[in-house]
Amino acid sequence: MRRQLFAVILIGLLTSPCSAQTLPGTSPIEWDEPDLSERLMDGAHAFVERKIEEANAASPKLPGSSTQERRQRFREIIGVVDQRSQPQMEFLATDSDPLTAEPGSSLVAETPQFTVHQVRWQVLDGLSAEGLFVNPKSSLTAGGPQAPAVVLIPDASETPEDLLGIGARLPAEQQ
Repeated sequence: MRRQLFAVILIGLLTSPCSAQTLPGTSPIEWDEPDLSERLMDGAHAFVERKIEEANAASPKLPGSSTQERRQRFREIIGVVDQRSQPQMEFLATDSDPLTAEPGSSLVAETPQFTVHQVRWQVLDGLSAEGLFVNPKSSLTAGGPQAPAVVLIPDASETPEDLLGIGARLPAEQQ
């Protein structure tokens, strides 16, 4: 019964016409911008930067707490305490290569700019991660050093293939 009454009151508040009156001690926001989000985000960023500066200024004053001790405590708080495995990438071969129909290839896609391979690597003892290894063709033909590594994590509704442009779900400007 209470939930139903609350829902009726809430719906009434949300659907009632907005009054031009302001609350006592307040004034309406009168900015020229039609979209206030940029101004609000600038204010939020300024606030965060100020708090970071304040924390940095206070940091040396923490008694008996070295930078190393604080880093270790932070690792414990966020759960990054396990010993990491030595990174070693493993190319995952499929039963058949979707591009050539030949068995034993890790190749997922190939464009004029890069090749994409399915890979796996050990993160912790008994825990591995999988992803796509994108290798620019310019690094193969130049014979020089490899291009820098990038970890690309798509939004929950997207796949790595979408962002690379080898999937058809995203428009070109979002790839």
